[in-house]
This record gives sequence, structure tokens and C-alpha cells, in this order.
Amino acid sequence: MGVTFVLLAAGSGERLGAKKPKALLGVGGVPMFVYSLLQCNKVKFLSQILLVVPVGYEEEFRKVLIKYRIKNVDKIVAGGLRRVDSVYNAISAIEKSEVVFIHDAARPFVSSKLLKSLFNDVKKYSAVTPGVPVRSTLKSCRRGFVEKTLKRDGVYEIQTPQVFKIKLIKSALLNFKSKKVDFDILDDSNLVELMGKKVKISLGDSLNFKITYPDDLKLARLIVKSWK
Repeated sequence: MGVTFVLLAAGSGERLGAKKPKALLGVGGVPMFVYSLLQCNKVKFLSQILLVVPVGYEEEFRKVLIKYRIKNVDKIVAGGLRRVDSVYNAISAIEKSEVVFIHDAARPFVSSKLLKSLFNDVKKYSAVTPGVPVRSTLKSCRRGFVEKTLKRDGVYEIQTPQVFKIKLIKSALLNFKSKKVDFDILDDSNLVELMGKKVKISLGDSLNFKITYPDDLKLARLIVKSWK
């Protein structure tokens, strides 16, 4: 079974106040996108890895790969204006695969254990996403005031990598593109949901959080520091 791992590293890092792509920001002195690629080395089922980067930064990412002796990246693909465009570019660059993992470089602490678990699940289901049950109390608010307290039962915080049979995600992308909408999707499994298809929830990992705001970056750096 051909399996491709797509690492999305085309984010701008605007919410972090960064002057360069988010994936190039250091976490423990190492660009955050490197961590996911190192975990990919620990599994045997991946046949191809694609790295999606912002247009114009291809050479900068190549230099990082050389510096850290990362040899498992097969292709560097230019990202698009929106997430869905970046995913579309990546999927279009895949030639021979039955399964695709789509992961955010901004989640540097994905584990090889999670990768293996998701791979086992996608053998049974065509679309799988990791998620962790929501622990905090949730409230729906309007204009700064609580409207309603929501039940946590069955509510998950969704993570990546999300894994798909490639025929399904291709169809879902083409379905979305055909509508010619100007909004971005919330995540890749959202594309499948829009087709009326089911997405399997697989238990995620609380350490697999996304670096979006400055406090997230601080936490990530503290975690790496604790490893030393």
C-alpha cells in the first residue's frame, strides 16, 4: 500500500507576529517543521513525503533539510493562498499512493505512536482524524455575554495528521473546488463531511497541540527544554 505523508508548512505565522513562515521558527533551536519529519523516520509504512512551503521560500527550506540531514523528503511543493489550495497542490503532486496523511507543521510533537495508530485505522475506514475529548466547560457567547452552556459529551478537539484513502480526498477536493467558494475549510476532514461522508475519530494526543499564538510557542519551547 503506497502511503504519502504531506507536511503543510506554508503558514505565514502572522498571529505569532513572525517575520518569516511559522514552520521556520525555532523550537529548542530547531525549526518546528523538522520535528515531524524526524518522527516519520520512525515508521516503516511511509513511501513518500511531501513538504508544502510558501512560494518563494523553497530554497530556504531546502537549506534547513540539508543542515539537519533530513533525507526523507521526496518533493517540495509550493503552497497556495488558502489551506485548501495548499492541500490541493500537494494531492495533485502525488503519483502513486492509496493513502495520504495530511499534517500541520505547526504541530511539532506528533508521535510515531500516533502515526501508527492512524495508519491501522485508515485500513478500516476511508477518513480518519485524531481528536481528544474536550475537558473544559464550553459556553456559547454573543457580544461578550454567555448565551448558553454547552454539553461536552461527544465533543472533541480535532488534531492532525488526518488520514484518507486518496481517492476519497481527491473527490472531496474536486467537489469543494467546483463550488468556487471564497472561504477556506476548517480542516481537511471538513472536505469529506461536505460530501456527506463519515469521518472516524481516533484518539489523539494532548501533546500534539498546534502552535498558533505566542503562548503556544513559549510552551513548546519549554517542553523541548525539559527534554534536555
